Amino acid sequence: MRIRNDEHREALWRVHAIAADFQLLDVWRFPIEGVAADGGDFDSFVQVLKVSTAVPDKGAAATLFRFRMWLGKVFGWDQDARALPIPGCQETSVKQRLPPDLAGTGRLDSDNDFKEVYRTNREVLNEISNSTVHALMHLGWVELEPGHFTGQMAVYVKPRGLLGQLYMWLITPFRLAIVYPAMMRHVARKWEARPLGQPVGANVQGG
Repeated sequence: MRIRNDEHREALWRVHAIAADFQLLDVWRFPIEGVAADGGDFDSFVQVLKVSTAVPDKGAAATLFRFRMWLGKVFGWDQDARALPIPGCQETSVKQRLPPDLAGTGRLDSDNDFKEVYRTNREVLNEISNSTVHALMHLGWVELEPGHFTGQMAVYVKPRGLLGQLYMWLITPFRLAIVYPAMMRHVARKWEARPLGQPVGANVQGG
């Protein structure tokens, strides 16, 4: 479900200082539950998102993603995008903003276009850059009540010029009404189907 942006801003996440000049679009809380305060359950949550690619392979959300990939190929939106500077900045990645204790904590085993910027035992920041936007996906492990935790996702963007602003305006209703709700349901199914006691991604079925 979607939660208030202020609820995310009030929490003590490291991302606040690193992405201070990015627009926080929205924040979503996944319908999953973990019991570990950090480490194992949070790592499983992050891995489920990677293994499942977070989006169903059929249905309206999948169709929208395939259409976006087709547009990217036709217009060259995703070619050599990582070399582009962050809009309004000289850095090409927010990795260049990391304090010493976070530098080098991002893992290199990403299986999609998002690349890890940093990782702690309660949060992970991912980054993607293309010709329309420079975007960040923050994953956090939130305690709802004592002993009960869940995963949360916050999306930050910096559009690239008029094209990026138009792109964000056009996709907003589809993102809010179709893509993210489908992602919530899909990840919840993957979470329930995960093989406990094994590396997440081994023999994961469903979706």
